[in-house]
Parts: sequence; C-alpha cells; structure tokens
Amino acid sequence: MRVAIGLLLFSLSGRSLAAADEGELRKLEETKRIFDLRRALDQTTGDGQDIRYYRALIEARFGQEEISVDHFREFLASNPNETMRRKSHEEVANALIWLGRYGDAAVELVQVLQLMAQGDPERGPTRALLEVCNSLKDVSPQTVEFGTGRPLTARFNNLGSWNVPVEANGRNAEWVIDTGMTFSTVTESEAKRVGLELRDSGGRGGSDHTGKQLPFRLAVASDVRIGAAHLRNVVFVVVADNALAFGPFGSQRLHGIVGLPAIRALGSIAVSNRGEVRIHSDSPKVHQNDPNVFFDGLTPIVEVRHAGRAAPMKLDTGGDTTYLYSSFRETLTPDERSKLKRQRRGFSGMGGSIKLETELVPHLELELPGRTVGLREVSLRLDSPPGSGYSNGLLGMDALKGGFILDFRIMRLELD
Repeated sequence: MRVAIGLLLFSLSGRSLAAADEGELRKLEETKRIFDLRRALDQTTGDGQDIRYYRALIEARFGQEEISVDHFREFLASNPNETMRRKSHEEVANALIWLGRYGDAAVELVQVLQLMAQGDPERGPTRALLEVCNSLKDVSPQTVEFGTGRPLTARFNNLGSWNVPVEANGRNAEWVIDTGMTFSTVTESEAKRVGLELRDSGGRGGSDHTGKQLPFRLAVASDVRIGAAHLRNVVFVVVADNALAFGPFGSQRLHGIVGLPAIRALGSIAVSNRGEVRIHSDSPKVHQNDPNVFFDGLTPIVEVRHAGRAAPMKLDTGGDTTYLYSSFRETLTPDERSKLKRQRRGFSGMGGSIKLETELVPHLELELPGRTVGLREVSLRLDSPPGSGYSNGLLGMDALKGGFILDFRIMRLELD
C-alpha cells in the first residue's frame, strides 16, 4: 500500500554524465532521472542555491535522511520560490516519516497543503498521509538491536513470495517479506492473535497493482523479532481478513506482511534460492559498488537495464510477477515491439483484483548486478497505475527467486 506523496512517471535514460550546471541539474530532476542526477552531482562543484537543494534531495533519496533534513531546512531559510518550497517540504516530510518522527512530518505536510492549489490531484493523498502522521505523533521512532545470529529459513509460498519466521509480542508467526508495503500489515484476526492493540485511528489505502481502496486501522507492536534482530515500536496497518485473501475464491490467505520500514531496519537482508536468510551481514562484493536503489517517498526504486538502456522499476519482494508500465515501451527493442500481442490479464493486490487489456512481451531480459534474468510472457500494461511515481514497471519475485542481497546501508541490490 502506497501512501507516500506520489509524483509523475518518467522513463529513465541510461547515459553517463559529466559535471553539470544548475540548469542541467534542474532538467535531470524535472525529468525524474534520479540516478543520473546523483552521478552528475558527484562531478559538480559549487554551492549555489539550487545545487544545495539537489544535494539535499540526493541525500534524502539515497538513505541519508538525518543529513537531508538539516540541509533542506538550510535551503528553505534562503527563501526559495514557491515551487521549490513545496518540493522541499515534501522531501522533508518523507524523510521524517522514515525517521519515525510522525508529528514533525505532519507539520511539514501542513506546509505542503498550504502551497497546493485547491484542484491539485495530490491534495487527497497528502491529506491521507497527514491523517496517518497525526494519528502516530505520540509513537516513538522504531528501533532495532542485534543479538547473536541464528539460522533463519524462509519458505516459498503458493503466492510466489517468501514467508519468514517472525516473533511478535512473544508469539510465533510466519509473514511475507514485502518491500512493496509502506508499513507492515496484518489481518484483524492476526492482530488479535499476536496481541496488537488497535488504535482509534485509521484511514483508507490503495494497492499499486489494482488501484483499489480499502479501510485500515493502525497498531504499534512493541516487540518484533526477525532472526537476530529485535525491533520495537513497529507500526502496523491492520486490514480485514479478506483483504489478504488471493487466488480463486480467496483460497490463498496471508496473515501478515513485514513492510519496508521493518525490512530496512535489518540493515541488509539476503535470501538464497533455497530460502536461507542472512540479516545484517557484510558483503564485500556489494560494498565495492555504487548505489542502484533509491526511495521515491516510501517506495524503493531499483535501476534495471534492458538492451543497454536503464529503466527504474519498483522493487516488490511481495509481488510474484514482474510487469511493465506503458512507459517501458520506449525501452523495448524494435523487434520486441513488433512481437507484442494483446492479451487480457489479471492483477491482484491487497483488497481485490482487476483484469486489464495488456500487451504481452514473449521474452524479456533484464540486466541486474550479479546476473541477467530472462522472463517469459511479461505483461506491458497500457496504463500507468496509481502511484507509479518514477518507475517504468514492477520488479517481482520471478526475477529475484534465484537469490538476492538487498543492502539498505549502501542502497544496493544484487542477485546471487
């Protein structure tokens, strides 16, 4: 469920960049080329007003929220124009949510709303996020401690994702690891079983896959253990039991999902093709390389390459199938475009499913660090789903099930 402030969809090019002036940096940001913007800033000197903004933006998007908040506030003190003020308050709000400072994030979101036109389509999502932050303003930030490492084995479920053993409030559970979820999520019956106390607040959230909306409540778990990691103050979205029922007649049911904030708190997570899980372990191979993951609000975007061109895709370890948005069409080769075939396909998400007319790519190769993944019959959606943000598609578990390493300390994904 995506509740972070959404932005426009863009198709990322993949060219390398030299030093850029403020105008070139502005163009990279406006066209959503975040990886290129980061590379250009690495080669750029100077301390102009706009350059300070872009450096703070890159800090926020690549996991340095504490530093970015200070730098955005310094930028706001320089009295930028209204457009830059709004973008800065949006970025600060998302950074503060990552830091668990929900009351402070709510203050920033009020500023965003004041800078929005009455007819702005982002007013609704921004108000919804403000309500969530206000309801959590008395909650302390999530923390994590690491004890002695112990073996952890995930189970590949019938929905095509990994179930991981967890312990919540002293009760054992088996929940899906899902980087596509803004918050950890449980059903009402699971919340009751593990002793979560529901709060008097909630709202409505939507599925990226289907655009369907559903009501939810909020809860906070004081004690969650995943292997050697001990997390406190984990925020949970609580939904009706049938919201996590999938397959024919709801035959496949999930009870709980470990969402992105809790996954990120692990530092790094590696899952082998046999389900062996490693948490918070060093990988010298990964540490030698540049980041290839950034955050679009509370959504991780990974840089994927196809036919020599770069394309950003949402990283969704809870989704079984990779699919493409309409903007990916430009990245396909002429031969691939000539072989596209129309086909009606179903898309499932929390709260239900939909059927859409799509174009089918018979064979698609995606290049990721570690290896190239070959996928068959990949759906190219004719629309851009709600919350598409910066991405050209969704990278699901069919591309990752051979094993992966996701290290949020250096914002890097690699395949085994």
